[in-house]
Amino acid sequence: MTLCIALCDDDKIALNNELRLIKDVLNEKKIKHSIDIFSSPQKLLQSDTVYDIIFLDIEMAEMDGISLAEKISITNKSCLFFFVTNYEAYFDNASNVRPFRFWTKPIDRRRLVYGIDSAIQELYKNNQFINVMVNSENIQIFISNIIYIYVQNKKTHIITTKGEIIVSIPYQTVFEQVKDYKSACAILGKKPIDKRRKLDEHIV
Repeated sequence: MTLCIALCDDDKIALNNELRLIKDVLNEKKIKHSIDIFSSPQKLLQSDTVYDIIFLDIEMAEMDGISLAEKISITNKSCLFFFVTNYEAYFDNASNVRPFRFWTKPIDRRRLVYGIDSAIQELYKNNQFINVMVNSENIQIFISNIIYIYVQNKKTHIITTKGEIIVSIPYQTVFEQVKDYKSACAILGKKPIDKRRKLDEHIV
């Protein structure tokens, strides 16, 4: 599993400090990760990336972090939000988006370590996954991230919200693992379909 993380804070000094701390903790724990940083809430909203965890400052000039989280939650309901602020008084307002953690600045390292561990447990609990081998490496794919699958040139193509994964596992094997989950979409044939086509009829 690779944690996909975003940080958003219009205070660039605070943003870089948080980035260094979070990367240090993740590297120390040997957790695979990718981190994007944003000093603009609008640029985060424009991103096509589906994040697992987002660290948000609450008080930003362009848009407050709570409103930003509400907008992100419309399309990414499984995202875990870590709110970081100088003002504890915002806690009640943030309750509408079910904050996973609510911390005052600066982030305490011990609380971050515990928070990351808890977030990973929560992500695993809420997301069933399948294991596939890609270039001799075991990869875990959350079933909720799978859009559809198809076969081409005797390879199974798994299209997810985070990109395409090509495996040698038989199509039927993958299909059997995902078919019982409402979030999984699968093509009922052997040819790839137009990615622009609506997939509602393939929901299983």
